[in-house]
Amino acid sequence: MSQLNTYTYNVNIVPRDIWVWDKVNCTNPSQFTYTAGSTSGVTLSPNETYCISFNEKIIDTAQNSWSISDIATRYLSIRQAQTARYQAIYDFASTLISFRDSRYNLFKAIKDSLTNLHVQNTNFNTRMNTFK
Repeated sequence: MSQLNTYTYNVNIVPRDIWVWDKVNCTNPSQFTYTAGSTSGVTLSPNETYCISFNEKIIDTAQNSWSISDIATRYLSIRQAQTARYQAIYDFASTLISFRDSRYNLFKAIKDSLTNLHVQNTNFNTRMNTFK
């Protein structure tokens, strides 16, 4: 995350954002904390410094959190002015998004397995009570 922020926050070109996993980590009062609303996060003012969570949805009606195409759109001005910096943002963001999504899928699979195990246990207990 700190590597991504090297390219998105410590720059003299806009937009300047700091990325975090969760918006509760946005503690700097001089930065606006991005919260999903009816306006897409990619259209945030490039002249303000935002603290953005990877886990936040890009817009409140979205199905998922920020994607790599959302980030590409957010940093269009950097892509046009500094292609090497943009490529670093793209690479680090892709890696972090893949990590986030893999953790999400892992925990969803664990939850699904535990739910299935609970159902099987309930069914077994019902059969045992019927057997008495």
